[in-house]
Amino acid sequence: MDTIQDYSLNAPRPSQLQLLIRLNVLDGLARNAEALGFPVKGLCADEFISPFNYQDGHRPSSQPSHPESLSPTALQRTVRHHPWVDLFPLARLRDNVLRGLDSEAINEDELCSDLLNVEDTNCSDVEKPSLILWGESWDIKGWEASAAFLRKWGWITQGCPELIEGTNYWRQIRGEQGIVFNVSDDGASTMANANFISASSGSRILPAITATPAEDTRPTD
Repeated sequence: MDTIQDYSLNAPRPSQLQLLIRLNVLDGLARNAEALGFPVKGLCADEFISPFNYQDGHRPSSQPSHPESLSPTALQRTVRHHPWVDLFPLARLRDNVLRGLDSEAINEDELCSDLLNVEDTNCSDVEKPSLILWGESWDIKGWEASAAFLRKWGWITQGCPELIEGTNYWRQIRGEQGIVFNVSDDGASTMANANFISASSGSRILPAITATPAEDTRPTD
């Protein structure tokens, strides 16, 4: 694929932005996999089960040292899952995804496609649901959620203010409006823009005046 070749040569083209975003995310997740001691090539196998999950009675003899942000939760150790979920540096987000997968509220193929699919040749300027990596892959502050991602999948960010804070940090750097995003206890979400303003104590976000319901991807009964 031309995009992958251009990426490897550090010579990307603007029309390839959406694919480059995903390639960069894949690279970051591969680095996190290496930090966790996961075989990177194995991540492409659908049948690969997370090494954190020991339901089959197998437990690795030793665990490599890794950033605290990647440390597995109790849910990761007990729910059988593919290890792609383990690679995101936010414990609550990982647990939310696992709960969504276990309850079938999340279509795993659809979520993976939005985040990781590099076979999509549609290079339109329309923003797609995506996570964007700007900094260190193990640091949630280096990640941004696109507005399209929050509209579609925002309910899985419940209890993850760090992701919204990181998102607004990178949006502010680009001179874009911030995002006020809230998820209620029942999973319903609202999103609105907020203006960044400068203050002596640093930048802050003004409260949103209006909020529009985010797209609900949860299945209906």
